[in-house]
Amino acid sequence: MNNKNKKRAVEKAAPKKNSKTKKIVMKIIKWIILFGILLTVLIFFITSPIFNIKEIKVSGNEKISQEEIIYLSQVQEGENIYKYSKNKIKEKICQNPYIENVQVYRILPDKIEIEIKERKATFLMQLDGTYAYINNQGYILEKNTENIYLPIITGFTSKEEDITEGKQLLEEDLDKLQVVLNIMEIANSNQITEFITKIDVSDTSNYTLYLETESKVVYLGTLSDMNMKISYLKGYLQSEKGVAGEIFLNEQYLKNDRAGFFREKIN
Repeated sequence: MNNKNKKRAVEKAAPKKNSKTKKIVMKIIKWIILFGILLTVLIFFITSPIFNIKEIKVSGNEKISQEEIIYLSQVQEGENIYKYSKNKIKEKICQNPYIENVQVYRILPDKIEIEIKERKATFLMQLDGTYAYINNQGYILEKNTENIYLPIITGFTSKEEDITEGKQLLEEDLDKLQVVLNIMEIANSNQITEFITKIDVSDTSNYTLYLETESKVVYLGTLSDMNMKISYLKGYLQSEKGVAGEIFLNEQYLKNDRAGFFREKIN
């Protein structure tokens, strides 16, 4: 092909190429315009007064009031339902140590539902003039002067300045708490947990129970054979009912098939 023919071929191809490019550009512009329209409609729709919150419902709470939970959430009636991030609501409510978990639901068009799972105080730590309420996972739920008559745990290594609401016990004390939970689980299966008012875990070779309503102190020794020891304890509570004294269930008192030893308190 000579130069003249080449030039004519290029001149014929150029309009076709320009036309194709033009069509692609127009398609892109149309999609941009359509997206812009849809976005505008969506923004107008979700900011419409129809999505203003008319009801905030709280469920699952027992200790913490509905008013307190709504206050913590900072959600307000009359505000747009999409104004609030569900994760932010959860984060704010969980600042209360009693709150273990939160689920937030938008019920369109105008309702927010907040589902709460609370922590429950199960033990007390006696501090200087106050009590720390703790749960089974070792979270410090509250510091209060009121004795709410839960079993008191003594012998923790945490200092009072380490006891902060919303935080967990130190690792060493979490291990001790697990020992307490094991003892209480066995006591519960023997239906005697109601008698246990204090548990001393300071000496791992001799865990000690205080049964103040029965005027008895129980020396359990180590954790070995705990099921048998608690079973013997239940027997002593029945046979020595109303008699103040000490129950020795340490290993040395269980030798030769002995069932421990009871020593009556002498006034």
